[in-house]
Amino acid sequence: DTVLLDLNGRAAFAYGESGNKQGEAIMNKRAWELTTDVNFEAGQAFKGFLLGKIESAYEKKIDLRYNMGAGGKYERAFQGMETEWSFALLAEKTIPLEEALFLIERKMVGKWSAGFAFTKVLRDGRMTIESDISVEPELKNFSSLTLSSRQSVSLQLSQSIAIQFSFVDSYDSEAQARGARSNNDGQVFFSLVSTFR
Repeated sequence: DTVLLDLNGRAAFAYGESGNKQGEAIMNKRAWELTTDVNFEAGQAFKGFLLGKIESAYEKKIDLRYNMGAGGKYERAFQGMETEWSFALLAEKTIPLEEALFLIERKMVGKWSAGFAFTKVLRDGRMTIESDISVEPELKNFSSLTLSSRQSVSLQLSQSIAIQFSFVDSYDSEAQARGARSNNDGQVFFSLVSTFR
C-alpha cells in the first residue's frame, strides 16, 4: 500500500488597543500562533498524524506555550458534510508572563487532545460552513484544560477569492490564576481569503 504524507501549517497574529479613563491607548490584546501537522494517509478513512504548536497570548498571560504530539483521525462523509474525529497524546509546557509564577507552571505536562470538525458546502460551492472544536485536558488533572472552537461561513466571490466571517472562542482554565481577567476569550473576524492552485 502507498502511504501519502500531507504537510499543513498555519500562522496567526492579533493585536488590539483600548482607551483608558485618561484617553490613552493601551494594549489589551497581543497574540500570535504557529501550528504545523503532518498526516500519514494509509487508508481512505483513517490517518495518523504528528502535530506541533507554539503560541504567545498577552491577554491570557502566556509568555510562551508549546506542545507536540501524535494521534489519529477518522474522516467520513455524513449527510452532505465532511466530518473528522481526532484523538492525540501531547506533551506541553507553558511559561507565564509573571516571573513569580514560573515555579508553578514552568513544567512539561502530558495532555489528551480530542477534536471534531465538519465542513459543508452549499449553493453549488458558493458558500462553505465550517466548525472545529477541540478539548485538551491534562492527563493527571482533567479539570486543568484548554478548549477552543472556531465557527466560520465563507462566501465565494470568485474562483480564488472568498470573504469569511468567523467566531473563535478559547477557554483556558488556568488563565485567571496567571493574572488574566477571564479564563474565556471570544473574537469575531472578517477575512478576505485567497486560494492558489
